[in-house]
Amino acid sequence: MMYKSKDELTAAYKKLYEKQILPLIPKGLSATVYTQVSDVEFEVNGIFTYDRELLKIDGNTIKEINSKMKY
Repeated sequence: MMYKSKDELTAAYKKLYEKQILPLIPKGLSATVYTQVSDVEFEVNGIFTYDRELLKIDGNTIKEINSKMKY
């Protein structure tokens, strides 16, 4: 799915973690991997742009989610 703005992408990222990832931690989930750190060629689902100049997801939201990843 392609998102039109940083806010839309951030909201989708947050929803993914809050609805699907975080609830699995008490059930034994011990790791997640976001496989595409930056956009590459024709794929645009990275956390950073192709040139790694812009963070496409709000950094504070990433920090907030990561702080909840403790069990």
